[in-house]
Amino acid sequence: MHAQLDDHAAKSAAEKLSKSRMPGWCVRDPGTCRSGVIPGGRGVDLGDRISLGRGRGRAKSCKIRHPKKAEPRSHAEAEAGPGLTVEEYMAQPTSVKIFGLEGGVLDALETSLSQQRLATYVNAAGGDREQAVRLYTWNTAVSAAFYGPLQGLEVALRNAMHGQLTGVYGPAWFDNPACGLDAGALDRIDQAKRTLVKNGYPADPPHVVAELSFGFWVSLLGKGGFGRASNRCKSNYDMTLWRKALYKSFPHSRLSRADTHRPLDYLRTLRNRIAHHEPIFTRHLDADYRSLVNVTGWICPTTAAWIVHHSRVPELLRYPQDSGEVRF
Repeated sequence: MHAQLDDHAAKSAAEKLSKSRMPGWCVRDPGTCRSGVIPGGRGVDLGDRISLGRGRGRAKSCKIRHPKKAEPRSHAEAEAGPGLTVEEYMAQPTSVKIFGLEGGVLDALETSLSQQRLATYVNAAGGDREQAVRLYTWNTAVSAAFYGPLQGLEVALRNAMHGQLTGVYGPAWFDNPACGLDAGALDRIDQAKRTLVKNGYPADPPHVVAELSFGFWVSLLGKGGFGRASNRCKSNYDMTLWRKALYKSFPHSRLSRADTHRPLDYLRTLRNRIAHHEPIFTRHLDADYRSLVNVTGWICPTTAAWIVHHSRVPELLRYPQDSGEVRF
């Protein structure tokens, strides 16, 4: 029965991916713009029916194009359209109509969102404020679409890693000195416990695991840093964490610790930018999405297929960055 479910998930994922029409499976380094496939990965590994880790296609960057002028439909912060209250506007059919930016709308949005926040978008749009707001809207919509897939990856990652570390070091592995955690990791654990106690929750393993950030889990796949002042020895995560436990968190991958850490660290920066409402439109977002699905597949192919089936990211990435038709 489980095998049949995996087959169904694989077929659904393959169909969804084939419809996305997103070129290639090239993963780029956002910092250096070097393109290349993550080495040694087996993709989502759904019986080799789809492979999310291989390919030579190159993602095309989206160019800002001038939108068609639309009739003005919004003139003041208190109104959603001429003669419409907010309640009346929300009760209208949900078909996408271009939001007018004429009149005082641009000034109102610039005041509300702040000139400083919009400056990045204005520069990208060559000084055209209307295009800048369209780009800001597109950035917001794509950021919202990434939230679900990133959540799926983060929860799968921490549960898989916690399970393997528990098997070797016990349920409270984060308190076990044999783990050899560095000062940074121990500080984050202490902060998580303080936050839980402050909010009236027990600092037990289930709550601590849920409180620890995505960045914490990704850091456990790094090399490890120095211990605290009382023990300034250098941690060796390759020996104490990866070889003893964490490699088993990725049963559908044969990559090294370093090659597993690399794409997850890129995704960590994407997640943090989205969480802090920062621009992501300059990233290679199609490659980010493929990497996200790929890495999730290393942990659980069914979860990767679930993400692909429900995700709106490919759909939104097909819109021009200055489109007035996106919704968030």
